[in-house]
Amino acid sequence: MARMRPSAPPWADVKLRCTTGEVPEPGTELVTPSGRRYQVLSSRGRTLRCIVLPPDAAPGSPVWAWTWDTRNKRREP
Repeated sequence: MARMRPSAPPWADVKLRCTTGEVPEPGTELVTPSGRRYQVLSSRGRTLRCIVLPPDAAPGSPVWAWTWDTRNKRREP
């Protein structure tokens, strides 16, 4: 059985990559389909520096739905 990577704990500093669409502004909250929440601290190009929000943190504004893309670096044409 494959081991999964542990999730980053609340308040951890993480980097996310925006592959399509607009790049969120600093202060925007990102919410994944599983309910995981991130707050954008800064962006450089399409790379976002974020913190992981705990489940009980107050909701931010604005809130964007965030969907994970594949991790495979080779893309289909």
